[in-house]
Amino acid sequence: MSTPYLSTSPAEPLPTSIGLPSICASFQELKKMAGEYFRALPSFNLDEMDNAHKCLSLAYLGLDSACENEQYQASVVIMLASKLFLKREALLLSEQDALATVY
Repeated sequence: MSTPYLSTSPAEPLPTSIGLPSICASFQELKKMAGEYFRALPSFNLDEMDNAHKCLSLAYLGLDSACENEQYQASVVIMLASKLFLKREALLLSEQDALATVY
């Protein structure tokens, strides 16, 4: 199993075809990252949540899977992560607005 890594070195070819840095991960590693993301999401503040979602998205972009079924499953994982991200973000922003109106 390969270890996920972040590639940003200009001398090293980037793993995505569009030239963006990404985290190279297998489908199993992406699932593990997503599981950690889903478990920790309720405790994240806005910055932590944003960083974790970006990390998961980079792993999705750098997915090294030749299997079409795994690519489909990975897209479902990212869609679910994005949906939960937006729900949690709305909740945190509404809490911030409520606190701002109290003070």
